[in-house]
Amino acid sequence: MIVDTRRSPHAEAAQIEGRTETTGGLIHTRRLSARDVMIPHVLSIYADPDSFFHEVENFRIAAGESEGEFRGNVYGDGDFYKLLEGCVYFGIDISEYAFLIARAQEPDGYISTKQIIASRKGQMVRHADQDDFEEYNFGHLFTLACVHFRLTGDETLLNVAKKAADYLYSRYLKAVSEKKAMTAVCPSHYMGLAELYRTTGDKKYLDALKMAIELRDYVENGTDDNQDAIPLKQQRKMHGHAVRATYLYAGVADLYIETGDEELRTVLESCYDNLVNTKMYITGGLGALYTGASPFGDLIGSKRVHQAFGYEYQLPNITAYNETCGALGGVFWASRMFAICPEDKYMDFIERVVYNLAMAAVNVKGDKYFYENMLRRTKEVDYFLMWPRERTDTFKCFCCPTNLSRFMAELPSYAFYEAWDTLYACLYMACKAHVKLGNGAEFDIEEKTDYPWDGKVFFEISNWNGVEYNFIARQPYWMDRFDTDGKRVWQWGFLEGSNPSVEIDMRPRLVRAHAKLEENEASVCVMRGPVVYCVEDEDASGLYLPADAAFEEYEKEIAGERVIALKTKAYRLNKACDGLYGEVGQAKLEACELELIPYFDWDNSGFKEMRIWIPVRYNIKEG
Repeated sequence: MIVDTRRSPHAEAAQIEGRTETTGGLIHTRRLSARDVMIPHVLSIYADPDSFFHEVENFRIAAGESEGEFRGNVYGDGDFYKLLEGCVYFGIDISEYAFLIARAQEPDGYISTKQIIASRKGQMVRHADQDDFEEYNFGHLFTLACVHFRLTGDETLLNVAKKAADYLYSRYLKAVSEKKAMTAVCPSHYMGLAELYRTTGDKKYLDALKMAIELRDYVENGTDDNQDAIPLKQQRKMHGHAVRATYLYAGVADLYIETGDEELRTVLESCYDNLVNTKMYITGGLGALYTGASPFGDLIGSKRVHQAFGYEYQLPNITAYNETCGALGGVFWASRMFAICPEDKYMDFIERVVYNLAMAAVNVKGDKYFYENMLRRTKEVDYFLMWPRERTDTFKCFCCPTNLSRFMAELPSYAFYEAWDTLYACLYMACKAHVKLGNGAEFDIEEKTDYPWDGKVFFEISNWNGVEYNFIARQPYWMDRFDTDGKRVWQWGFLEGSNPSVEIDMRPRLVRAHAKLEENEASVCVMRGPVVYCVEDEDASGLYLPADAAFEEYEKEIAGERVIALKTKAYRLNKACDGLYGEVGQAKLEACELELIPYFDWDNSGFKEMRIWIPVRYNIKEG
């Protein structure tokens, strides 16, 4: 989801949309997989009139062009729009579907196939019901329409989106006048209304965004599950549902970008810091817990919470929920925070998600997916888990593959951000871009690198128009010193032919967790650059890594994908504890050799055990 903030008054930087393309490397091959396998695979499921989803058929029935019943999920329209957004970024023609969507829309602008089909059958229908995801569907329509118009010039979907937004605007006006609460789950419409305002320039859509967020605070007896237990401007910590929360704060960031309301910025910065410092997995996963009661039930009454954040440092491994959409929602939020204040930490989070959770959520081929993203898998578990423990080609809640497909399609737009007189190099990848800065500087830039396998990154500048500019390259969070031809920033007078380069330390390193993260106490994770590594083995239990572990790096193919794997000397406990507790007895550590692979490539070689965090063995010397 690209943030078009080029003309927004409180944004310092903006993504480059439609002017960057990958040229090689890991991200490029994963994008080709998304274009050639993932999108056609998911689209075939949505286009099959006999499938559970049959989303295309829902639109035909809603348009009166086919007979039948609504099938699939209530949020299926929005997921279909996300898939089409990915198509647009890849240059795939969606005209057939755009015209179908337009034909399904009701005269007053309302569009949600479940309700329209029910109305056609004479059933009583409540519109804009909080629990039926209608505004979620609207929001993804708005975003799709804006992207489609900006990249193709076609107004078909933009006209549909404007009519739908006008419908919401009239409802919000009435609700505000009556001080009547209106809220919605997974509020993608906040981001969508902001994009519609930026794309059309019609202030009515910014007013609709303001009203939509204002109406949340009229909710009585709210819940953590929908982030409305306390008024928005009092919120300082991440509570509740991962996707709903990240979508909310991404939309609030959009509102700040347009209005500059400093109370909103305080909320955003406080909640973001609480998230990444206490409730984020090392893979970028968000939302640790399965369905349960809110940990704050004593304060607001016992309330259901799904895919929830829980307490600070509550990050289990085997039962980690980490829905893919939660991490992607975090990316959408972080990208807006970077637009507000271009600090490395926001791009660090995005990179963490890209090279770990996002790529792990789909297999190398591109046709099997995880809904939740665990950090450890054992052969057997003694309890029921809601989702399969290995990737599957479909599952009932199919929102993640559609979200992931558009994210992979738009990834080049995270490589560089433009500001008034500065170009930021953010996510390192082999790519080309055409740059147009606010002060009139214009040039082409090509980035040459084999990142994340090699830390050398070279930039070649050409076709510069002579207007001076700054160039700033991101310093990754794991580096104490960052080599950029001896400088951190290239200042005024940047000359064509003066091609900068950076070299990033990619040595494997052991990472430990905060002492309050109980499950990982006295354990380490192996990382190389931004990539989290894991052990995948028939038996991944009883392992120990020496604190001074040395790693051998070598190339390896996994399902046809070239990666850097690691080998090291380790230890394995020779005897497991059979009961819940037991004495040490004859158990002892035996030396072994351990192979570690990138976490994003696990589960591509059959059903094996997997773990990221490994207990560490220190050589303690007294005196």
